[in-house]
Amino acid sequence: MQKEREKIDQIDEAIIRLLAERQEVVKAIAALKAKEGIAIYDGKRELEMRTKRKILAKKLGLDPLRIEVVFEHILSLSRLLQKEMIKPSDLSTEKTVRIGVMGGIGSFSEEAALQYAKAHHIEHYELRYPISAENVLKALDQGTVDVGIFPIENSIGGLVDESIQAASQYTFDIQEIFEFNVIQCLHVLPGVKKEEITKVMSHPQALRQCRDYLKKHFPKAELLEASDTAEGARILSQSPEERHLAVIAPKRAGEIYHLETLEQGIQDQKVNFTRFIAAKK
Repeated sequence: MQKEREKIDQIDEAIIRLLAERQEVVKAIAALKAKEGIAIYDGKRELEMRTKRKILAKKLGLDPLRIEVVFEHILSLSRLLQKEMIKPSDLSTEKTVRIGVMGGIGSFSEEAALQYAKAHHIEHYELRYPISAENVLKALDQGTVDVGIFPIENSIGGLVDESIQAASQYTFDIQEIFEFNVIQCLHVLPGVKKEEITKVMSHPQALRQCRDYLKKHFPKAELLEASDTAEGARILSQSPEERHLAVIAPKRAGEIYHLETLEQGIQDQKVNFTRFIAAKK
């Protein structure tokens, strides 16, 4: 066993040395970007490299998702280093930036848009809610929003079919792909008990993310699809007669629509992040 442990130590040291070497290359790239006025994030390259990593991971018998989690930490450090060297200039902090969101008030997409605005130091912004990915890209195409935010892939539920289909119909630039940690919650009307629930409603992606939970706790419940997680919460809040209906939605959506949260973190895996695209023309 000692021999194996020494081998692991050698591998770990090699990884650290490679990361240090990678950081020096990142610094060189950041200097070139600053000199030429190039944006930090290259969305097309990130997509290409993500695909290559997944293919290589599968070829080597590794779990692509776990490899992506590791690389996301590495890439986050690289982006942070570049941001320290390059002043943000992608969007003006003086004008009001119109951000189109795939989702309603209280949705994960709205929270992702707020995260995006903070990360890009956008002080003046206006959130707009076209709800669907198609409408977000249509608004971007028509010039009624400056940035479109929509989910593209979830670590549990996989690709967001609606977004993939919409993206194939419009021409746009990927300014950034970023990740948002998703914590799903079960909401009901005030006073409703868990044993009373016979129907559960949410966006198809959220239902997929909570598939095992639903099978275990509500095996006979009718599953209803909503256009958005927050939309499901809004519908329930306006339907006092639906005492047997629960919705899966963000915690914030439950607070906004005055629902009672029965459980938090009901997604099947604790590591549950969604990748969002920030699209521009």
